Amino acid sequence: MFMVRNKNCEIVVRQPGEIAGNQFIIEECEGCTIFLADYADSMTVDLCKNCTIFLAGCQGSVFVRDCVDCRFVLVCQQFRSRDCKDCKIDLYARTRPIIESSSGMSFACYNGPSFEGHEHVMEQAGLDPFVNIWFVVHDFNEVGGEIHFTQTTREPIEIPTEAGLKLAECPVPLTRGRAKDDMTYVIVPGDRADIARQIVRTYVSSTAFTSSVAAVCAGAASNDQVAALVTKGGDGPRAHNDFFSAAMKAKRVIVIELEGSNAPFDFSDAVSRLDPPDAKVVLQVAGEANSMVRMTWMATLEQK
Repeated sequence: MFMVRNKNCEIVVRQPGEIAGNQFIIEECEGCTIFLADYADSMTVDLCKNCTIFLAGCQGSVFVRDCVDCRFVLVCQQFRSRDCKDCKIDLYARTRPIIESSSGMSFACYNGPSFEGHEHVMEQAGLDPFVNIWFVVHDFNEVGGEIHFTQTTREPIEIPTEAGLKLAECPVPLTRGRAKDDMTYVIVPGDRADIARQIVRTYVSSTAFTSSVAAVCAGAASNDQVAALVTKGGDGPRAHNDFFSAAMKAKRVIVIELEGSNAPFDFSDAVSRLDPPDAKVVLQVAGEANSMVRMTWMATLEQK
């Protein structure tokens, strides 16, 4: 077990390998920056005020209690808060975030910072960068229409110079939350995360696109499911053997959910920016395949 306790206006850094999957406890700190560039088994944060706390990976839960005016930047299996007020949470969570007896909580998709080796830290914690349900927040005290949390986007915090870490691309795709209508699904073979990230990056950086990336999911795909994607709703010229063969081999798919009536046109623009061989393994689905994607992969986001 590791502990940071009773610190005031200090910068605390833990390097990759220093925590090594142990439990981490933070208590009674004020005005501190605590930057943990490693993975923990679990982490509890109690009675902190006006702190910025970063954790690169947690294979269990992060439990935050009695904290005020803090910013938490977390990559974890589960996030829970109790009796907290006016906190910002930049979050990757593998399961539904939970708040209890908390108010003024502001959630955003984790958007970095990331450092060289961060994706390996996530792997050590058993976390898939493409399954992040930060936006499916469960409020135990949701009564009478009172709002205890909001959802937004935020710029990432900076890596403290004391950490001496080199900045790297964030392994977690930036998403806005599940789409309610005008959904378009893009499918990438599961072993081509580089392509999926490039597509998401294009949407995030483009000022011309009117559609956005709502959510991203990844999961196992059987041969029958891959075949059905192509035969039930492949978009013509992209429904070809390149995707079929690549997805069959990977036995896994990455699903990108786009929101907006202009999504099919924006998608065509995004794919045109890929190298031709990469563009051939990207599939946009329609028709019956839309329902199949929602039921087979995207529905799992609500059930975690």
